[in-house]
Amino acid sequence: MKTVLFSFLIFFVAACSSKNETSAVPTRVTTSPTTTTTTVDPTTLSSAYSVAITASPSTTASLGGTITLTSVATGITNPIYSYYYVGTNTISATASQNGNAAIISASVAGTVVIGVTATESSNSAIQASSQVTLQFGSVSTVAQSVVLTASPATSVVVGSSIALSAAATGFTSPVYSFYYPSGNALSATGTQSGNTATFTSSIAGSLVVAVTVTESTNSAIQATTQVTLQFTTGTSSTYSVSIAASPSTTAAVGSTIGLVATAVNITNPVFNFYYPNGNAIGAVGYQSGGSAAFTASAAGSIVVAVSVSSASNSSIQASSQITLQFTGSSTTPSTSITCSLTASASSLPLYSNFNFYISSNTGENLRLVYWDPGETWSSTPPTLPYTLSMTGNLNYFYGYYSQRGTKNVRVIAESVSRPGVYCNAGAMLTTSVTVY
Repeated sequence: MKTVLFSFLIFFVAACSSKNETSAVPTRVTTSPTTTTTTVDPTTLSSAYSVAITASPSTTASLGGTITLTSVATGITNPIYSYYYVGTNTISATASQNGNAAIISASVAGTVVIGVTATESSNSAIQASSQVTLQFGSVSTVAQSVVLTASPATSVVVGSSIALSAAATGFTSPVYSFYYPSGNALSATGTQSGNTATFTSSIAGSLVVAVTVTESTNSAIQATTQVTLQFTTGTSSTYSVSIAASPSTTAAVGSTIGLVATAVNITNPVFNFYYPNGNAIGAVGYQSGGSAAFTASAAGSIVVAVSVSSASNSSIQASSQITLQFTGSSTTPSTSITCSLTASASSLPLYSNFNFYISSNTGENLRLVYWDPGETWSSTPPTLPYTLSMTGNLNYFYGYYSQRGTKNVRVIAESVSRPGVYCNAGAMLTTSVTVY
């Protein structure tokens, strides 16, 4: 069976025939008075006509690629070419013909057989045919399958997350879909991105998660697998929080110690720094998320604690504490600095640079001992204390925001040349900007 790619008009030229006239000619008398004449029909000489197909760049191509076929007839004076599918077009290939050439393409992997017939324009009985097999994509001989990998494990404590990664075999263009084949009794939360998905639960128990992978060009090609995830209640030792001090737990009076808290096995941690034994040396501390900065104008030690709980399950908690030591003579700033914080603009478009200026009555160089830009900053937060750049008598820093909204900027600034002397006696400098 052949399916014609394109239809077109074939004009037949009627052959003119002439009558054979006989005339009297001298005839030699032979022993056999009857002469037999044999006329050879040229259409029976099939070996005299042929057509060859050339594929460019080759008979194989990637999915979405094209193969150009060019046919050349031999023994046919004015050939008319017709391309067609031999057999069934199972890969839904598409084709376009122009004279003796055709361009073939396919978005489904597999093979297709293309035939061509060259016909003499003046005699449709004179024909020649040929065919070629084309290959698009790779025809996998590997059975389709998919495997799931869990990280850090298939069992975690309540409030923690399990990341699943699916890997398909035998697919050219796989599409992944995660789902709960047995329902979601734990009311777990799952988010998918491509072949990965992350799951968390605030309720203890087991949860079956399945993934089905489908060939994007052929929905009949699929593979499925599943895994059982376990969320446990854990014990008090399961959850913890550590505190790191920078540059160390000891600093001179008037200097700053930065603290960073890190929660273990607690999803969506909420931190709270506090003084469990009181604040005998009158330390000043400011917190931003899991970070805090402390300074003191009097010598002595102070205990700082941090508690952390899960925003999704308040029963999951941990705490830790650290002792800070401020050494040297107690200081009383001999000169106060009066400062204010302003922005270069009250509102700017997304990703536009804001300049923040700190003006002071002394015009001296300042450094930040605490800062909170109000949102994730455009660059890595500075290591505190951070000495500011100056333009004239103004200290400044700058950056842009990646989210829209109102940003409440808060900083504490200290004199570079006179450690322990703070803007507005250590009070927070604040301003607000809007990103649209």
